[in-house]
Amino acid sequence: MLDARVFSVPEPLPSVEVLLPDKAGKLRGKVATVEWRPDGTAWIEVLVPSWVRWSTQLAVGEPSTEGIGPGTIRMWAPSEAVFGDEGDVLEIKRLHRESLTAA
Repeated sequence: MLDARVFSVPEPLPSVEVLLPDKAGKLRGKVATVEWRPDGTAWIEVLVPSWVRWSTQLAVGEPSTEGIGPGTIRMWAPSEAVFGDEGDVLEIKRLHRESLTAA
């Protein structure tokens, strides 16, 4: 059984940049969750803005309305692909330590 420790980051969520695989670029987002792995690595869940397609139909047989608008996706990345302000990183680690001692 994997003994990973999951920590939900409290508001306000710190802003970060995430490098995409295969040198596909980078995205800006906010850290939502940190998962510390037994091997000493960490995986970071980042909320990134995206476009979301939507559709509504009020009643069967009625015409539907479609559109596209802003949304958010949750994306996991290895810690070495996530870059943020050093102060935010230290604050997340401090809050995580405090949550462990409070438990």
